[in-house]
Amino acid sequence: MPDIEQEIADINKIRDRIYRRLVSTIDYELNQISQLRNRPVMKDPSVMVKVRAEELNALRDRSHRGFKALLDIEKKEIKGVIAHLRSLSPQSTMDRGYSVVQSDDGKIVRDATKLKAGAVLRIRAAKGEARASVVAEE
Repeated sequence: MPDIEQEIADINKIRDRIYRRLVSTIDYELNQISQLRNRPVMKDPSVMVKVRAEELNALRDRSHRGFKALLDIEKKEIKGVIAHLRSLSPQSTMDRGYSVVQSDDGKIVRDATKLKAGAVLRIRAAKGEARASVVAEE
């Protein structure tokens, strides 16, 4: 038969061990709560929002700068293409002193040797038009 005093002593040891374990767990949890309370975000919850707002503003500004730089590059490219097209345009050629000669029916004259004396011509210059007639055949 087990000794009652021994059983009581064992129960007291187990109770003390459970009590120490419970106190240790409570101390640990209180320490965790204290650490959470001491975090800056818990002292001022708006800090987290402010930090994210600053990050968002920085990203937006970087995006705007990148987009503006891209637009500037594309504008320069378009200006170059426009200048190239203008240099190739018939109007640009006429602005340099050339003209377009058309027969009376509107066809462009490419060969003066095929013109007959008295034929009516339309001459288009950079600014305006004039009518002329062929005086002599070549």
